[in-house]
Amino acid sequence: DGLWRARLWRVGQLDDVLAEAMTLARLAAKGADGPAGRAAGRGTRYSLAEVLPRVNHARLLAVRAEIRRQVNLLNVAERVLNNDALPAAEVCGEIRTGEEATRALRQLAGLLDGAALGKPLLRARILRLMAMISETFAAQIAAPALPSCLSEVAAAVAVSFEPCRLPRPAAILHDQVVWVTTPVRIDFAGGWSDTPPICTERGGTVLNAAVTLNGLYPVQVMAKLNTAGCIRLSSIDLGERKEIRTTAELLDHHDPHDWAALAKAALILAGISPSRREEPLAKWLKALGGGLDLTIFSSLPKGSGMGTSSILGAAVIACLDRVLGVPFNTDRLIRMTSILEQRMCTGGGWQDQVGGIMPGVKLIRTQPGPDQTVSLRWTVFDMSEGSELKQRCLLYFTGQKRMARNILQNVVSGYLARDPAILRTVEALKVSALATKEALDAQDISGFAAGVARYWELKKSIDPGSTNAPIEALLASVSRETEAALLPGAGGGGFIFMIAKSAAASERIRASFEAHPPNAHARFFDFDVDRQGLKVTVL
Repeated sequence: DGLWRARLWRVGQLDDVLAEAMTLARLAAKGADGPAGRAAGRGTRYSLAEVLPRVNHARLLAVRAEIRRQVNLLNVAERVLNNDALPAAEVCGEIRTGEEATRALRQLAGLLDGAALGKPLLRARILRLMAMISETFAAQIAAPALPSCLSEVAAAVAVSFEPCRLPRPAAILHDQVVWVTTPVRIDFAGGWSDTPPICTERGGTVLNAAVTLNGLYPVQVMAKLNTAGCIRLSSIDLGERKEIRTTAELLDHHDPHDWAALAKAALILAGISPSRREEPLAKWLKALGGGLDLTIFSSLPKGSGMGTSSILGAAVIACLDRVLGVPFNTDRLIRMTSILEQRMCTGGGWQDQVGGIMPGVKLIRTQPGPDQTVSLRWTVFDMSEGSELKQRCLLYFTGQKRMARNILQNVVSGYLARDPAILRTVEALKVSALATKEALDAQDISGFAAGVARYWELKKSIDPGSTNAPIEALLASVSRETEAALLPGAGGGGFIFMIAKSAAASERIRASFEAHPPNAHARFFDFDVDRQGLKVTVL
């Protein structure tokens, strides 16, 4: 009870208490602890028992919080460097004034010019934080012009890519045609964990299937040499044609709404054309053999959610590689397709192209790092005639289209901002993919359905834009008949994959949707698991 009752604690005006404390400290340093020390310490003192009832605890906590806030704002750059999981929203929430925002931005700009040089993913995080601060205090500060954080993500993906510097001759004859066919993919679990920079920093785990639709390969690409001295692009499904004669035309490939953007970017990546504007395209085409006709075909609409864009990109690169005689290499093709997506500013991950390039139903995993080399583990998915999965699984095109780019940008921006909910969801996606694969290994269809249902909830959690009112209405209309349902890919439209509770329930769902389609484009597709994957043929 002695210390509790001992009157040790000086109480008074702040200036008086500090002056007395400093005097006592000086006297103690000189060894003057006699009468002078006692005289200096005669201010009013209380014991803890007397002080605590008098303390304004709310004010004390508020002062401590304010001191902590001020210290945090003095060390924004250091905190970003030392805490990879620091939420950007937490930093923004600590800033109260335009002046504080300006000081924080100045610290972060110094980080970009210093410790973050040559570290594109760190730079992407910093730029995302700077953008959030600038947006929050736009009315109070002159916000600096900032590059896109997504451009730094693209730089990270392309770290190990070296563009071709010299033109090369074709490895096919003028009367030969290179023909590439490929399935599309349905993702059952783990999507988003494959998206840069998530996979680059944390590794990815995805379970998906290569599928044919209505018995056909939905994506096909053909290439043939010509003598016209130009590149002629054609899209069979869109009915579009374009003739290209300059390097500048090919370098204009960043608009995802341009139907030819993918082909133009692939021609540069594959080394058919130069990557530098000052080099004439005619010189490269002459070395190739005169010119090139490139024809692309996709039987699915853009925004279908079946990985069509990435898979078409992989097919184009594989086709052009064969034109140049580049040996087929799966790892290279996956990496080049990821770079292609980033160059087009669509920013997709690797699961789409792996899903189409490699056959069957497989668990795809990568380790953290810029080189996302995949490891594969196949599982059983019996779609033979009369099998339970064949009878219960349905694939329905909703007639709604949405570009995955918008959803991708939302998720990647949230991840770069280190949104705690997104970080938790990413880990849950990977764990769920492993569990869903194990259910298929055990031929546990109910367990597989539970994994698919869990995946759909995680998709909606990581980005609410994955669904919308019309989609939810469609799903609700058959919820009593389904054990699980999801929208493949980024969601927001496209296809619905459903697992009915029984074969009879599957027939009732089909009858209901066929009798009352939500629009003129909605329809069922028969699908089967493909056992071949991407195939390159020379005719």
